Amino acid sequence: MQEKSNQIILHKKLELADKITEMHFQGNPELAKRYGAAGRQRCHEDAVNHLEFLAEAIMMEHPE
Repeated sequence: MQEKSNQIILHKKLELADKITEMHFQGNPELAKRYGAAGRQRCHEDAVNHLEFLAEAIMMEHPE
């Protein structure tokens, strides 16, 4: 199960990061005003990095 979860996260990381970023900015409208497009891009990059880290942690059986 862990290997499959790991692969799904890696395969869909850009799609997931898009959704995470959208939800984050929808939930915090002041972020768009404060950080603009550059902030949205950095948020997306951070989400990708977190997803990659999560996938690695799952693969190593340390999801916490």
